[in-house]
Amino acid sequence: KFFYKIISLYKANSIALGHNAQDQAETILMNLFRGSGTNGLKGILPKNGNIIHPLIEFTREEIIAYLKHNNLSWKEDKSNYQNYYTRNKIRNVFIPFIKENINPKFTEKIINTARVLRESETVLYNNANKTLQKLILERYEDKIIVSQKKLLQQLPVMRFYYYRKILKEITGSDRDFFQYHYEEIEKLLRSEGSKLKDFPQNITVIKEYDHITFIKTSSIKKFDTTNFRKIDKIRARIKFEDTRLYFKKLKKINKELIRDKNTVILDLDKIKFPLIFRHRKPGDKFVPLGMKHIKKVKEFLIDEKVSKYERDKLIIVQDAEKIIWIAGLRIDQRVAYNKDTVNFLVIRTEKIKYPKKRMAERFKRLLY
Repeated sequence: KFFYKIISLYKANSIALGHNAQDQAETILMNLFRGSGTNGLKGILPKNGNIIHPLIEFTREEIIAYLKHNNLSWKEDKSNYQNYYTRNKIRNVFIPFIKENINPKFTEKIINTARVLRESETVLYNNANKTLQKLILERYEDKIIVSQKKLLQQLPVMRFYYYRKILKEITGSDRDFFQYHYEEIEKLLRSEGSKLKDFPQNITVIKEYDHITFIKTSSIKKFDTTNFRKIDKIRARIKFEDTRLYFKKLKKINKELIRDKNTVILDLDKIKFPLIFRHRKPGDKFVPLGMKHIKKVKEFLIDEKVSKYERDKLIIVQDAEKIIWIAGLRIDQRVAYNKDTVNFLVIRTEKIKYPKKRMAERFKRLLY
């Protein structure tokens, strides 16, 4: 945070850190023990964004020899020799034992391995970027839905990269994705029924029906079924929670009015005011368009394969007598227009997009 603050104040280009080859070996071993997969085994990158490691290829001994040869002084951090931390145990106990008893060139060997893994990682990551698009069923700002069947057809190693890329697309980072997280998602992928699991970085993974959903945990809200909005007459627009609804009365219509599933055209004369906007309740029923008999909303949502974790988000539009529209899904047959309709009502829903915070505000939050 301190270095990023300096970069901001002086408009610098990079942060140069002094990690050396021994730090690289320690990091690779730590990541190996943590089960971070190939992503962690590639070690510290020479360049990672605006962070550079100009000494990463040099051993500690080489750096000290250079300093002595040029009569340069340096500081030693006393905590480097305290075996309280895991890294220090690896540095002061584990690596010296390996060098003395197994391979004196251990540091050199593990760094060469990391270099090969970085190259392999680049190839696999780029390949995943090309093929992932074919697996995605739906993509939104806060969630991505992927085909379970198509995922299972891929090699397990590629699925590791797919999960990482999805995580990065939704959250902006895949740094905290480890082998453990991969294995937990794999369990969900092969599970029966509906399953949900929360992961770091505000991500929840949901397995339902024939797909896997990666969604921001904060987007999964618990809605109060007692919350509602009521209007006694048609208005140009209203706001209900995070949704804006638009209304328009017409004498004539054309199919171009229906832009997507969030727009419907109803017979205004079949609607009894007031209109109420709410979330679903136990026992809700309606007559889905195209049907003749009443059906429970719960059964309808199951038939439509609507995620049980998404059902409470749905907006139910009802008049004084009945449900007239499950927003985004289906209207009630009893308010459908026909050739005899003379007064039409167009309703359209739109999610409210709140403006993103200014860069200065986000940077301030990062620093403090």
